[in-house]
Amino acid sequence: MAKFIIDKRTRDEFCEYFVGYSVSRKIREEFDYAEIDLDEDYDPSTTGERRTLVYQYYNTIDWSNWSDVRKIVSVFENALIDLEDLTENGNEIAEKKFRRLMRLVQKLDFPMRILA
Repeated sequence: MAKFIIDKRTRDEFCEYFVGYSVSRKIREEFDYAEIDLDEDYDPSTTGERRTLVYQYYNTIDWSNWSDVRKIVSVFENALIDLEDLTENGNEIAEKKFRRLMRLVQKLDFPMRILA
């Protein structure tokens, strides 16, 4: 079995970001812009439209393939940039989420624009 480049915990935390801070249209735009396919037939057996949508995109990613992971990294970077903007406006809840996601991303140990 191949090793995942981005662990499940990090993926789940970003999913929760999208559930809490985004709308379905924005989620679709971010993933579509990164050229990530949507598996509409996949049923992740989870609750909520946005969570289901994220997992339907996640299901098309080969998490052990750098080519696929580069696509999702751009989605995660944009999420962090949007979240960082919210923290600059004094949103303490967003700031806590931003710090948590940044800690997870830093553990991945590969370059991202937001870390520069």
